[in-house]
Amino acid sequence: MVFAIPSREGSRVRSGPRTYKEQPPVVGQCPQKRRQEASRGRAGLNQTKPDLPPSYEEATSAAGLHGPGAQSSDSTPPLEGTLPSRPPLETAMILPRSSSARRFPQAFNIYLDDSGLSFTLGEHRNTPIYAGRFHPSSAATLGLYAGPSAETSPMLATVVNSAGSGDATISLLPLTSDAPPVEVTIASHRFRVEIGIAGGVGHPEIFEWRNSRGKALVELEAHSGWELVRMAQYPPPGVTADFEPGKYETDDGREVVAVWAEVKLSSTKSAKFKFLDTGSAGVLGEQWEMVAVVSALGLWEKQTRAKRWRES
Repeated sequence: MVFAIPSREGSRVRSGPRTYKEQPPVVGQCPQKRRQEASRGRAGLNQTKPDLPPSYEEATSAAGLHGPGAQSSDSTPPLEGTLPSRPPLETAMILPRSSSARRFPQAFNIYLDDSGLSFTLGEHRNTPIYAGRFHPSSAATLGLYAGPSAETSPMLATVVNSAGSGDATISLLPLTSDAPPVEVTIASHRFRVEIGIAGGVGHPEIFEWRNSRGKALVELEAHSGWELVRMAQYPPPGVTADFEPGKYETDDGREVVAVWAEVKLSSTKSAKFKFLDTGSAGVLGEQWEMVAVVSALGLWEKQTRAKRWRES
């Protein structure tokens, strides 16, 4: 089955002042409750709930932009304004706070070997940081290993893709036996993950991969690819008052925090990845960083598999 990829115009260079549209959430308070209270204050304690904007998938599906096999927006994780209320402790147990250590360089390449089943991540082919393997005959679509060799390094994460859709399940595996694995569900290219660094204040946020021809892809010297969009429009946790949103925004006014694209004219590089602005500042945390990269690898695997199917 060919993986359908919706086409979108994508990001633009932000015009005007680089400011946030909303205030960060209060610790322990559901963003929906915060918005409702703000709405009641503006309307003189009006009890009517504010209308929440549709998701990007809902808006584009109404315009017929989804390809065959795309999932309906009913299965997508909600936007920040509709996150279900969950006690902070329970959230922390499901998605433990990430540390401030960086696992990846700001920009790196993906190198696919001659077998087409193994790959490495790194700034240069001869100095790999991580190794990975496709697992076409097992439950996991691909595995990422915590070192440059899949034979000698423990597995760091797995991706299980759903055929013909933008759905997947990511498992972040513990490197110590006493830590539980963390699972992140991707629905229609959208996922929720805990952001923030260890010892600081954090909360879960929604991010979405969008197929694009946007301006942010200039960072990879590419004309088309994928942009990772931060759906929240308030400052990330733990930043100072002068922290600004990034240079690139989508057509619905949200920040692009990472990009990846296939490399067309290279005998060694298969794809390129880069963290942008807020995504490269380290404030979103190590766990977010891992999910951003592994979810991009899942998309890359789908496109690679679809290309092989077309050429067979």
